[in-house]
This record gives sequence, structure tokens and C-alpha cells, in this order.
Amino acid sequence: MRPARNPATDAAARTWAMAAHLSALSRYLGLIIAHLLIPCLIWRWQRTRSEFAAEHALAVLNYQLTFTVVLLASLAAALLFPWFGLLVIAAGTINIIFIGKAADRAKSGQSYRYPWSWRWIR
Repeated sequence: MRPARNPATDAAARTWAMAAHLSALSRYLGLIIAHLLIPCLIWRWQRTRSEFAAEHALAVLNYQLTFTVVLLASLAAALLFPWFGLLVIAAGTINIIFIGKAADRAKSGQSYRYPWSWRWIR
């Protein structure tokens, strides 16, 4: 027996959710605040249209806010202790892995919660 189709996870909602996660990669393209601005815009636009897409956009927004705070603290520490630069590189790599995993889950219609993410916005 096939489960009932959930309208919250239709193809458009999954695509918007995946786009919200992948937009966080804009940080690595030199678009300084786009990793925060794009998920925020997607969340604002999708929260009345798709609970699934809004949930994912909010998750990536909170995670990117957390990551930005951790990155800035690590960069400040790297000024005092140069070996902290390795932490910055490791954090960037982990960020890319988490974004890829979250985008894959969103495209599959599954929920995803970023590990080590503070909930700045509810």
C-alpha cells in the first residue's frame, strides 16, 4: 500500500527547501551576506505557502547564523593563536558537508536538523 501523498512535501516545496540549503554555499562564492539573506527571504516567502520549505529555510538560517558567530570567533582567536586557522578550515569543510547532507534530505522530502545549531529565530 502506498502512503498518502503529503502536500507539504510536493516537488516545489522540496525544491525550495533544497535551494535554501544550497544558498548557504554562496558564502564560498564571495557573496558576503547572501548565505544569510537568501534563506531569510525564502523563509519569509515560503512560510505562508509551504510549511516544509519554511522549516528547512529557517533551519539553514539558524545554522548559518551559528556558523557565522563561530567562524568570527575562530578568526579572532587565529589572530592570537595562528593554529586556530586550522579550525577555520575544518569548520568550513564541515559546513559544506552539513549543507550537502541537508540539501539531500530536503530533496528527499525528509526533515533535517543541523547539529550544533542554536535557534536564533523561531
